[in-house]
Amino acid sequence: MTTLRQYETTYILAPDLDEADRKKAIERINEVLSGQGGDVARQDEWGKRKLAYPIRKHARGYYVYTRYAAPGEAVAELERNLRLMEPVIKFLTIKVDSDREAAAQAALVKRSEKEGYTVTGLPEVERYSQDDEGSARRPAADREAASATPAAATEAAPAKEAAAKPAAAEEAAPAAAAGGTMVMSPVVVDKDSDS
Repeated sequence: MTTLRQYETTYILAPDLDEADRKKAIERINEVLSGQGGDVARQDEWGKRKLAYPIRKHARGYYVYTRYAAPGEAVAELERNLRLMEPVIKFLTIKVDSDREAAAQAALVKRSEKEGYTVTGLPEVERYSQDDEGSARRPAADREAASATPAAATEAAPAKEAAAKPAAAEEAAPAAAAGGTMVMSPVVVDKDSDS
């Protein structure tokens, strides 16, 4: 039994293709994938866009993004067909790394919460929560990993850092009271400063 891995292929079709020829090329690429045991999970047609540099004397191209699960042999066959197809002017295939994808999704969710919009269609990502006192709590997996660290790594902060924490907590209190997301950044205290 062959292992199916997740891949993404983005290819650029010549911009002068009419609708019927473009659909025919996309259909042929999907047939190559399904014929080799692949399963197309998502396909987006991004449309005509300007290229960063001319390719085969084209300044624009029609972009198509395809995400699929397939064995490695299917990817080799797909790329061979992409090289032979006249309408395809460029392509790129990458293997999707699930750890990097999870990190990218978490960053996207965090940014969306910060900027006030909602991201839909992503798998559930474990988020930081707030405990009863309003302080941020890490996900359970992070808390367990932190409790396994040596005691020397968790010693108390120096006095100047400890004095700066109450001021930061007072600034964050209105955000917590309003039900908003609270993000605390480290406070840097200059040793030479008299304030």
